[in-house]
Amino acid sequence: MTKVLLSQPSRPASHNSSRAMVWVRKNLFSSWSNSLLTMAAYG
Repeated sequence: MTKVLLSQPSRPASHNSSRAMVWVRKNLFSSWSNSLLTMAAYG
């Protein structure tokens, strides 16, 4: 007996990276002072 495997249609990529970018922009770069502090801390 032979088994036939059918492939499922591919799904679009998740948007986790765009959610992360929204969070970063909202929390770390929301103002020029926050941007400077973030750059100083991680730069």
